[in-house]
Amino acid sequence: MGLKKKIRKVGKRVGKAAAFAATGGLSDDSVRGTMTGGLSGNLDYIEDGFNEVTGVAAAQRAQERALAGLEGNIAEGQALSEVGTQQQLDSLDQTYGDQRGQYQSALGNANNYDQQALNQYMQAQQGNINNISGMLDPQAALQGQFMGSVADASTLDGYGNMLNDVRNSDTYNSLLGERMGAAQNQFADAGLRRSTTAGEQSADIAQNTLLDLGNQNYNRQMGMLNMGNQGVMNQANYLGNANTNLNNMNMNQQNMMNQRGYGNAMGVGDLIGDTGVNRRNLMGANTSNQMNLLGQLGQAQAASQIAQGQNTMNTRLGLLGAGANVLGGAFTGGFFN
Repeated sequence: MGLKKKIRKVGKRVGKAAAFAATGGLSDDSVRGTMTGGLSGNLDYIEDGFNEVTGVAAAQRAQERALAGLEGNIAEGQALSEVGTQQQLDSLDQTYGDQRGQYQSALGNANNYDQQALNQYMQAQQGNINNISGMLDPQAALQGQFMGSVADASTLDGYGNMLNDVRNSDTYNSLLGERMGAAQNQFADAGLRRSTTAGEQSADIAQNTLLDLGNQNYNRQMGMLNMGNQGVMNQANYLGNANTNLNNMNMNQQNMMNQRGYGNAMGVGDLIGDTGVNRRNLMGANTSNQMNLLGQLGQAQAASQIAQGQNTMNTRLGLLGAGANVLGGAFTGGFFN
């Protein structure tokens, strides 16, 4: 129904109310109240028709459709943002896992390589140690061989036993015979073969020869003992230095592995920190996108509500003006002619 028809219909209702007031003896104020109530009661009905005629209703429906479409787009954008953010987070986590695995693998490979090289070096060094120590074994063995005899000869009884051994030896008897023979020839040439002097000198020759051989034997044994002692010292020094070198190699290797492990830990720590920062940035960006989308939706909803309120207010102001014209016409006979 058109706007003019709706207004005429309302006018007829108002006119009937005015006629009733005239036949019933009602005052003009009562008539105005009756007419105003009739107009107000039909205001919503007229407003709908006015909106239809002026195209406001179509504009409002278009705004509602646009708002519904915007809500759908925003919901879809939020879902896509969530999915995209999660995919980026999954990719970031995968990259983190791969890089950490590479760190650990590189560390393990480097440590294994160094350990193998160290083991080979230590085996070679141990072979050299055994060879050189074996070369010193005969010299060191002299210590054990002559330690007992030298220790025994350092006592009176032991020294006497050593002299008895010398006296009973072929070397002593042979040397003594040579010396006594030479002395006897000298005594004979001097005519002293049977003299006391000859007898005393012969006894001295026997004693001196015994002591000379005994001391020489002791000195030779002492020399061999000293050689053995030197061999033991050389062996001990060499083994000590070799073990020190091996220990230093082990310590250097351990320090290298510790430093490499520390560097690996620092690298993994940096990787964890960077991953955390990247995750926070991604999640922050997603939150910002969500807030922007919600802000756009809120702005659109507010703008739509404002536009609808403005349209409604404009419509009702127009209707109030039209209603005033209707009331004026009723009293001037415009609707009764």
